[in-house]
Amino acid sequence: MDMEVTRPEGQARSLARILREEGLAEVEVEMGNQRFRLRRRREPDLLATRPAGDDVEQALEALEGLAITSTRVGLVHLRDPHLGTTPAPVGATVEEGQVLAWIQTMGVHQEVRAPRAGRVLETLVAEGDPVEYGQVLLVLQGGN
Repeated sequence: MDMEVTRPEGQARSLARILREEGLAEVEVEMGNQRFRLRRRREPDLLATRPAGDDVEQALEALEGLAITSTRVGLVHLRDPHLGTTPAPVGATVEEGQVLAWIQTMGVHQEVRAPRAGRVLETLVAEGDPVEYGQVLLVLQGGN
């Protein structure tokens, strides 16, 4: 494992590889002032066929997805604070720039937006959870 990974996406990707290689269901790691927690998820339809050769790495990256991290310390809100709707439930297709969640700090709600289009693969936090800077909130799959 590459221990010099500094970007949150790279750290999440490294932890996902540890999960896969060690057969773990969940891993939580603290590195300096950052804490990461990833849980293994099963996708029978995607895992049923195993590609060969160089396609294996591409398939694994498609399964791992892109980690969406908190840009602030505060409370996470997965429902719109004004409308009460959930803009990005698991399985939803989102557009680049779409609001995925909000981080509430000192009564102010800051938007967390999708850096690219994709499908919400997993939500790693619950409504109202306290979150730290750099903590993985959601995982997006697809798009580049």
